[in-house]
Amino acid sequence: MGYSWFQVFNDYKFGTNVVEKFGAFKSNLWLTTEFHLCSGKLPFYKSLLPKIIRCDNIISRLYLYRSENLKFEYFTKLTESGKVKRLEICETKIVGSQNAIVPIEEIFKYALYASAIMINPAFLTKQTLKILNSSKHGCKLGDLSLHGINNMLDVDDFLEFKKVVYFNN
Repeated sequence: MGYSWFQVFNDYKFGTNVVEKFGAFKSNLWLTTEFHLCSGKLPFYKSLLPKIIRCDNIISRLYLYRSENLKFEYFTKLTESGKVKRLEICETKIVGSQNAIVPIEEIFKYALYASAIMINPAFLTKQTLKILNSSKHGCKLGDLSLHGINNMLDVDDFLEFKKVVYFNN
């Protein structure tokens, strides 16, 4: 079983691999700095994530590893500050209604100030790069890693994306 931990305020960390321990928290969690989730399961999501009332404007690192599908509504709650600087989603899918995988252009909207983004698997639509090219990224993206891409990338659109996101800030 995986080990999950999260940081509440700047000086308190809590970690466990026993979902029931998260159930003991009151419904007023306020996360700051970072959130790590490894091998999260549906009972964990249902017991902890609804108890988060705020993710502070300084939450800067969000790591989701080898976990069950995470509902988009929970993802948006974890990134509500808009200040995530490092986003790593590995072997975890962000899903919307009817468990449809959320394309990366929707995920990027919640990581505008990220300088490092890693997504595996990366779900792209035919319009993904065109949408990303027309959107504003708040800082220079220095590290982008997309794995398990479901669609072919248009080379010209990708080169434009690289210019827009890596150089125009």
